[in-house]
Amino acid sequence: MPNRPAMLVMVVFALILAVLPPALAQEAAEKAAVPEALGPRETISGTISMVFPDKKLLVVTTAKGVPLNFVVGPGTRIRSGEQRLKLNDLTGRVNQKVSVTFVPTRRGNLARTVEVSG
Repeated sequence: MPNRPAMLVMVVFALILAVLPPALAQEAAEKAAVPEALGPRETISGTISMVFPDKKLLVVTTAKGVPLNFVVGPGTRIRSGEQRLKLNDLTGRVNQKVSVTFVPTRRGNLARTVEVSG
């Protein structure tokens, strides 16, 4: 039988998870999924300016002209409407509008989803 302090910790943890707002629970789950995350998930919009499939890198320029680099990993979902794409497919879509959801890490901004418009 587990000792009382350990059991109390498990019960408190379960209660906290039960009352957390869904957004906080999702953020906690993402942090667990990306343990090296430096902050919460973010989303930016801009245009595709460069694609380096060999380096698994996507560069998006914001409306203010700021270029941002995104690391594209095996878990990154890339879509254009209902069509699933690969990073290499984006080389022909330079200057198209895009929305990127990412998690900042020490290795760079890890893209979770990339949604191409048009």
